[in-house]
Amino acid sequence: MSLRTSIAFFILSMLFFNHQIQAQVIAFDVSKADLIKDGTTYVIANDSKTPKAQQYLEAMGKDWKLTKGLQFLTPESQPNAFSANDTFLMFCREVSSFQTNRTTVTNIYYSFSLATLSEKFLKGKSKEKLEFEHMAYIPLRVGVKAFKVKDHLDTISFDGGGLLVNWSPGMAKNYLQQMTGLMAKKQQVSWRKENTNMQELAKLANDTLYIADFNLMHINIFSGKEYLETDDHILKAYGYNYKKVTKDELDRLILNADKPLYYFLFIKDSTRKIISVINAQTGENIYCRITMLGYNLKSSDLKELYKKVKKGQR
Repeated sequence: MSLRTSIAFFILSMLFFNHQIQAQVIAFDVSKADLIKDGTTYVIANDSKTPKAQQYLEAMGKDWKLTKGLQFLTPESQPNAFSANDTFLMFCREVSSFQTNRTTVTNIYYSFSLATLSEKFLKGKSKEKLEFEHMAYIPLRVGVKAFKVKDHLDTISFDGGGLLVNWSPGMAKNYLQQMTGLMAKKQQVSWRKENTNMQELAKLANDTLYIADFNLMHINIFSGKEYLETDDHILKAYGYNYKKVTKDELDRLILNADKPLYYFLFIKDSTRKIISVINAQTGENIYCRITMLGYNLKSSDLKELYKKVKKGQR
């Protein structure tokens, strides 16, 4: 039995979750936080031995304290046994459709998820494939090409193969820092929970907000083509100090952060926009705002962030 069929089940099972959220990392099952401490976390990757994949594993494992350790596992691997306290990190793709009067609308969601083996599988009631139970996940923004490739998760490299936008060794490290923090505190994050640390956000009035250029990748809703918005009028709506950087520059800033450093993150999927500010040192998501049915980053998004920072000065 390989893991590839198991991943397909994991993707399909995500269809049943509501995605109206007010947080970046979603933790909806923290009941096994103590159980998994003595287990191993397997990171499922198609290219686990490549230098790029190893860079991710090194970055993600730097502050990993949730389990005994991280190790790569390929989809073709057939381990002799897993235990109830083992966990799995993997890319997932969810497809949901609904019918209108004239057409069928399909929404696609990508994520990086943390899961355990299901009780059904552990009790031996399902031996044809591994079955997983969700614990937490992070939404991922993908390029337009990803929506046109049905099974690209079967072959995607761990660095995203150029299709994953909010994904790099540094960002992955911060995501797992958030997951670890929530699990350690046994803090369940509800779908609509506001996630703003006003005290921390207020510091941006006298600090620099780093904004990577990929946040300005826009989609023409009529042609479906992507383009990079080069006019800074959107960013100028943020009235405090900011600095535009490349993705590689942002990654180096995150990995080398030895004091609080803040960066902006815009995640777009089929139905929502997620606007976040992350503390690169701790991984804490100090600001998160959701707009449903949005397409691109707008000046109004930065204006709302500016207002929130300003409010924190009072």
